[in-house]
Amino acid sequence: MRSTPDVVVIGAGAVGAVTALQLAERGLRVTLLDRGDPCRGTSGATFSWAAAHSKEPLFYHRFSRAAVERHPALAERLGVDLEWRPCFSLYAELDEEPCRERRERVQQKAAEGYGLSWLSGAQARALAPQLNEQVLGASLCEGEGTLNAFRLVLGAVHAARRRGAELRFNEELLGVERDAQGVRALRTTQGSISCRRVVVAAGAQGASVAAMVGIKLPLQQVKGELLVTEPWPERLPGVVADVQQTPSGNLLLGVTWEPERDDTLSTVANMRATARRACRALPFLRKARVIRSFAGVRPVPHDMLPYLGGTAHCPGLYFALAHSGITLAPLIAELIDARLHGQQHPCWDERLAPDRAMELA
Repeated sequence: MRSTPDVVVIGAGAVGAVTALQLAERGLRVTLLDRGDPCRGTSGATFSWAAAHSKEPLFYHRFSRAAVERHPALAERLGVDLEWRPCFSLYAELDEEPCRERRERVQQKAAEGYGLSWLSGAQARALAPQLNEQVLGASLCEGEGTLNAFRLVLGAVHAARRRGAELRFNEELLGVERDAQGVRALRTTQGSISCRRVVVAAGAQGASVAAMVGIKLPLQQVKGELLVTEPWPERLPGVVADVQQTPSGNLLLGVTWEPERDDTLSTVANMRATARRACRALPFLRKARVIRSFAGVRPVPHDMLPYLGGTAHCPGLYFALAHSGITLAPLIAELIDARLHGQQHPCWDERLAPDRAMELA
């Protein structure tokens, strides 16, 4: 006999799994629901980079940095080696006009308080000797990291189960039932789940869940493709020109950006463009052999900022939807935990509230 949960978390990707763990650690009866298996969605097709480099405006950059800072403690919580590697990231420029424009932007952002700095070509090559000798300059962001996304998601799922969470996978959500107080139950392919609080961490399918309660949520589905090379003996010291190296030595090359695409098929055109861009910044890659490619679909809010927290349109329904879910998962989990307990997290900002963008369908 299944007990009635205090909260149902929809979506077992990075954000949903870590949120389920956070809530279970707080003593709530949690059900983690997913239409497939963990790592079958966006979190299983990711660049696996906890980053703040390109995040803006300033409050979101700081929010992202706060999320990155929480990652090193996750391994101990999960009891799993997440292959966490602290790193820096570099965006290099080889052409004069783009270099001038990026330098001006970075210098302005640094003056505003962003954790960014500008390097000359020589300074960039001192950090990453593999860079093309023609690199004119690069933006630098320190204090980031890379990890194994599969270990993060699966580790959080198993840790949540150890904390008492119920796992319901390969069970599709069909509808959300409401009454005068708000959410009353969820209808799934396996029956009905009575609950008063639901966290939507369904990634690219988040807008579909919102539509079940009559809410139109502007959430794009943006396809991204990546390449993986054979192991390479020389170490790349950080994330350089959208290229990183895994602990096993394989190089991961990313990443394309195709709005309004929900398929996960790699294309020859995108593979060529990714390889060409990476090889221009890092010429040694011309000798590396690509062994596979893969693609995923990102959930991207209309203004690139996460949709976090409850909504006046449907009491009991909370949203945890964001691009950069790998980066933000531990901090989003804390924020959702605080909201469910009637508290305000120190990192909370009203500009993240989902009602900023919602319309009634």
